[in-house]
Amino acid sequence: MMRDYDTYRSHRRFAHDSEDNVPGIRLGFVPPPKTAVGDIIKRKSVSDLHTPSLYQEAFATYSRSDAIRRNIKAARTVYKGVLDAIYRELSNVMPDDCEFEKPDGGLNLWVRLPRGVNAIDFYFSALQRNVGILVGEHLYADKADQRTFRLSFGFSDKKRVVEGVRSLGATASGLAGRKTGSFGVVV
Repeated sequence: MMRDYDTYRSHRRFAHDSEDNVPGIRLGFVPPPKTAVGDIIKRKSVSDLHTPSLYQEAFATYSRSDAIRRNIKAARTVYKGVLDAIYRELSNVMPDDCEFEKPDGGLNLWVRLPRGVNAIDFYFSALQRNVGILVGEHLYADKADQRTFRLSFGFSDKKRVVEGVRSLGATASGLAGRKTGSFGVVV
């Protein structure tokens, strides 16, 4: 993840590299402008409750090795196959008025549901089929689109992912024709 923003009228870039390379370890870094180094060091020393130095050094060593390049190449091959299978299955099972496209990168795919289908309703209906999604409405800074959801495919078992997509297709088809604005939830 990379995030750019302006603070104190100076450009800041924050990044992290974590579970893609070393599951269970979160690692972050920031290349600040020289004028901000002192301020960042003060803030970091107060908030440093994670990413032990040993993990940082281990990742730095790993990132200089050939192993990381081999692992990235292998992961790209595996996840390209998973993405292709998901996209193919979405094309086959989702209603025609669903919108989605292959991402250029990452392990997430965005879907816009047919008009009249709310992603929160879809979420609860999909859960009843043992499939989880992330409702897109909660990921917008403003003007949330209540028809979107994010489908993550960091799980590389292609067969299970395709089964999940088939369940999503059945869920979307089941909700597409209804007129009600809410989905009954029993907890």
